[in-house]
Amino acid sequence: MHVLVVDDSSTIRRIIRQVLEAQFDASVEEAQGVGDALALPGPFDLVVTDLLLPDRHGFSLLRELRARPDTARVPVIVVSVEVEPGTAREALAAGASAFLGKPFRLRELADAVGSALGAPIPAAGAGVSGSPPRIGR
Repeated sequence: MHVLVVDDSSTIRRIIRQVLEAQFDASVEEAQGVGDALALPGPFDLVVTDLLLPDRHGFSLLRELRARPDTARVPVIVVSVEVEPGTAREALAAGASAFLGKPFRLRELADAVGSALGAPIPAAGAGVSGSPPRIGR
């Protein structure tokens, strides 16, 4: 599985990478912003993106991915500190597969990835504990 993780925080990117590699045997590409993300070669099986990015808002990335024939159906998981109910609804209406507010639990991320991919969700003991710390900014 080839995954793109877009977040301006190297710490968040590293944590998401570790979960994806350990739980889903994923190959992960990282980007800090929308421009960087769109410049990376795909195809990607999954995109995990923040909304508050340095160059443009994450919704512009989501809209761009949905407009391209080669990425229109790629699952996108949005993770953000923008946790107002309207933001989550807007992300899902724009085509996101899932929305996770920061801070999030590692288990929540693994569950969202498994659900978005239609893949078996790894057991709690397989690298992601049932009650891990919350991860955020």
